[in-house]
Amino acid sequence: MLGSIAGGDVIRKRMRRREVDGGLRFITFSCHRRIPLFSSPSVAWVFVRTMAPARVRRKFRLIAWVVMPEHIHMIILPPDAEPLAPILAGIKTSVAKHCIGRWTEMRARVLDRLADGNGTPPTTAPLLAAGRR
Repeated sequence: MLGSIAGGDVIRKRMRRREVDGGLRFITFSCHRRIPLFSSPSVAWVFVRTMAPARVRRKFRLIAWVVMPEHIHMIILPPDAEPLAPILAGIKTSVAKHCIGRWTEMRARVLDRLADGNGTPPTTAPLLAAGRR
């Protein structure tokens, strides 16, 4: 459910993660402030290239995925007794470090949009927020 607050920011209902061994997980990553970062093919490819090493390192099966301009959907099957949090953190951190590093080198204007309320640009700030189902 969406709602709005002063300043036009969007609030999303926070879903609780249910850890069930052997169960498929439907995961949605939304970009920070819903900025359509993945509308850039190069940024979308950073995510795609991140998935192969993440699958090997964390031993999860990637069943399906789709990259949309401001979010990503995935269906994964984590190994039994493996919490979802480290899998998500690894993927999101890898994408964020690569993109922010590259944008910093380029002095990309997108960093202004990602800056915090004090104007401080991100270092490895969460480009991707996780919504779980």
